[in-house]
Amino acid sequence: MNNEILVSILSITYNQVKYVKEMLDGFLNQETDFGFEILIHDDASTDGTIDILREYEAKNSCVHIFTEKSNRFSEGINYINEFLLPNAKGKYIAICEGDDYWCARDKLQKQVDYMESHPSCSLCTHSAYVISGNDGLLLGTMGAGSADRSLNALDLAKEWHFPTASFLFKRSDALSYAEKWSFKTPVGDFPRAFYLATVGDVFFLAEEMSVYRFGTPGSWTSLNKEDERRLIHGGLSWLTMLDNINKVTDRQFENELIENGKSKVIRLRGRGNTEFKKRYIGNLAFSGLSIMQRIKYLILNLCWTLGFDFQRQAWSGNRQWRIVRRNSK
Repeated sequence: MNNEILVSILSITYNQVKYVKEMLDGFLNQETDFGFEILIHDDASTDGTIDILREYEAKNSCVHIFTEKSNRFSEGINYINEFLLPNAKGKYIAICEGDDYWCARDKLQKQVDYMESHPSCSLCTHSAYVISGNDGLLLGTMGAGSADRSLNALDLAKEWHFPTASFLFKRSDALSYAEKWSFKTPVGDFPRAFYLATVGDVFFLAEEMSVYRFGTPGSWTSLNKEDERRLIHGGLSWLTMLDNINKVTDRQFENELIENGKSKVIRLRGRGNTEFKKRYIGNLAFSGLSIMQRIKYLILNLCWTLGFDFQRQAWSGNRQWRIVRRNSK
């Protein structure tokens, strides 16, 4: 085995004491013919998460923990780009958030083997199991289908079902992304993956090698579900992000971004919001809706007016809509 660090595994945690052991064990159980390091940034957890991280750091020389004295989430800091990436040594970067984990011991080896034999590949991703963040029940899978295949920017834009824990990409591309796309984003996974699709090839492995917890208490998904104002703000912020991507790419991927924006404007319009029309991509996406898409937002708006909200899930390739009572905190 070559002990030279080829992969840097990056993770961010906050109050995830119930999950971090499983995440760390998934890292340390990787069977590879190369060395790897584990860099974790904790945003001042108060539930014992830091104690577990320090325990693993003391026992494993490849684990390195970075902590904050106080929580800095409200500052909009990109912990990956600003704290972890500058300290990474590997040729490749893998990411896994604190409430997710890897379930295949050969995950890294398979992805590295592919990228080493395909130098033009900028991102290698794979399928994942989806479990409930509340009770751990299996909900389905997420990914790009049941067969290995190449993907392009349009594929990523039209159907965004790629778990962050599945990403493997080059550190050189990650540094370029952090430098060139420095605008604030509501999420970290989509813009990073979309950037990588603009600079190289994306390849999808149709094997479930990680686990995504859906609706974990305190997660971005669960917070949005609990507060409709936050949900609407998130949708508008996403469209602003698409405008910024459109600018930095000189409109080369405008059609792809419009396709991505359509699902956002359907849900925003369905919730009675029209501010999306002030966003360039949002306005174009709305104008380009098909008749069936317009019927969809009209039905959603009727539900909203009657005091109900709607939740969309698309696990295992099956889209499901669920009507729930509105929660207007």
